[in-house]
Amino acid sequence: MPERQSEWLTKKQAALRLVVSASTIARRGIPWQDDPRPFKIRIRILQLDEGGKPLPRYFGPDVDALLLERPHSAFQKVFGRGGQVTLPGFKL
Repeated sequence: MPERQSEWLTKKQAALRLVVSASTIARRGIPWQDDPRPFKIRIRILQLDEGGKPLPRYFGPDVDALLLERPHSAFQKVFGRGGQVTLPGFKL
């Protein structure tokens, strides 16, 4: 049975999942709202323990959605941003 991943991630966990910097995650963060926004990660300030410090947590499904929305950089190098293959001296 696959391990269930947490719905709430630290900035570092979100950055590692997307293979980007923590500052990139912070720039994409928006305060919680009921509806997701494209290319944004909703944040809630959560207090995980009684008497604990409230900390920002990033919504895991929004982080995962960025994986699907973001073209892979290797794909862009080969196919370009528009998905068109451009090879010197070759025409389709």
